[in-house]
Amino acid sequence: VVVDVTGSFPAGRGFVPVTPVRLADTREPAGAVRQRAGTPLVVDVGSAAGVPVGARSVALSVTATDAAAAGFVSVGPCDRPLGTTSNVNVGAGATAPNLVITRPDADGHVCVVSNVDTHLLVDLSGSFTSSADMDVIDATRVLDTRSPGNERLTGGSPVAVRVAGTAGVPADASGVVPNLTSA
Repeated sequence: VVVDVTGSFPAGRGFVPVTPVRLADTREPAGAVRQRAGTPLVVDVGSAAGVPVGARSVALSVTATDAAAAGFVSVGPCDRPLGTTSNVNVGAGATAPNLVITRPDADGHVCVVSNVDTHLLVDLSGSFTSSADMDVIDATRVLDTRSPGNERLTGGSPVAVRVAGTAGVPADASGVVPNLTSA
C-alpha cells in the first residue's frame, strides 16, 4: 500500500469528513442490470448522513465495475449538462474507482453518467461547507493531448498546464484540485 498526502484542511475551516457511507450501488438488489449508457444515476447527497444543509460540494468515491466496454463516467450537479469531463475511466469488465469533488444541485442531487453500460457505486467521504477554503467550479478541460495540435506525452517529460487565471480559477489561486485522466 502506498499513501501520498497532497494537502489538508485546517479543523473548523469548511471540510466535514464522515465515515464513508454508500449512497448508491446499481448491483443491488442482487442480479440488478447495469446502469444504461447515457442514463443519469441521480444520487441524493443532500439527505446523506453528515452532509450539512447548504453544503457547497461533496467528496465522493465513484466506482465503475463490470463495464460492458471501455468507457468513462462523468459526475456533476444534475441541474446542468455534464459535458465530456471524465471522472472515472474503466476497461471492459474491469473495476475502476476515483475520488470526485463536485457540487450538488439546488435540490441536493448529483448525477453520475457513463458512456457505456456499467454498474456504479457512489460512497460519500465528506462535504465542504460555505466557509470552506476551496472554491468549487464546474469541471473545465484545460488540456487534452488527443486534440489536434497536441502531442502524446513522452515518459519522464513534464508538461506545463496553465490553470491560474483560466477556466474560472482566479489568477491568485494558491492551488487547484485537478482531475487527471490517462487515456
